[in-house]
Amino acid sequence: MHTPMERVAGALFSRWAQEKFFRYMREEFGLDALAVHGLVEQDPGARVVNPARRALDRRNNRMRSRLGTLCNRVADLLRGAPFDTAVASAATLKDEIGTLDAEREALKARRRELPTHVTVAELDEKDRLDALPSGERLLLDIVRMIAYRAETRMMPAVADAQGRKQLARRPLVKLFQADADIIPEPENGFLRVRIFSTARDAGDAAIVELLDELNRTRTAFPGTGLRMVYELPVDGAEPGETGS
Repeated sequence: MHTPMERVAGALFSRWAQEKFFRYMREEFGLDALAVHGLVEQDPGARVVNPARRALDRRNNRMRSRLGTLCNRVADLLRGAPFDTAVASAATLKDEIGTLDAEREALKARRRELPTHVTVAELDEKDRLDALPSGERLLLDIVRMIAYRAETRMMPAVADAQGRKQLARRPLVKLFQADADIIPEPENGFLRVRIFSTARDAGDAAIVELLDELNRTRTAFPGTGLRMVYELPVDGAEPGETGS
C-alpha cells in the first residue's frame, strides 16, 4: 500500500515536533527528574507486563535477527561464489535456517499461550520489584504541563517583538530566571513586580510587549485586591509602564 507523501511529511513533522517537545521539557522543566528517591511496594492487584512473555519476546527477536543474517549470507553466496560451491554452502545454511525457523515457530506458539499482562500477586517473588511512588510524579507532571502551556501562551507577544528572529522561548527562560522586587503599594492599589534586567538589551526589549499585555489584563493578586503591575526598572516610569 502506497502512502501519499503528504501524509508521510505530516507524520514526520509531528514526530519531530514531539521529540523537540520532550527534549525541551527534559532540559528546561526537569521532566525526567525524580520526584522522590524512595521506593514503595507495588499494589498486588496492579497489572504489569508478564516477565515470562517478555523473555520469549527477547528470544524471538534474537532468532529473527539470526534468520535475517543467514538469509543474507545465502543470497551473497549465490551471487558471488562459483555455482557448485555456492549451492553446497547455501544448502547447509538453508538447513540451519529451516531448523531455526521451526524453533522460532514453536517459540511463537508458546508465546501466544501466555497472557501479555499479569497481576503483581501472580509474579514469582524474584520478579516482584519495588516501584517509584506515582502520586508525587503525577502532581509534578501536571504542574510542569501547566507551566509549559503558560509559557506557550506568552510566546506570541515575545515573537512579535523579535520580528523574524523566532526564538521566543529563550527570552522567556531568562525572564523566569531573573530576580525581581515585589513592592506593595496599597495607597495606589498596586502590587508592583519590578523585574531586574536580563543583562541583555535585546532580551529586555523582547519582553516589554509581554509585560504590557500582562498589565492590560489588570489582574489582582488573590486575596489583596492589589492590581499587579509588571515593569522593568526605568527612571520616571508611571505605574503600569515598562521600558527597555
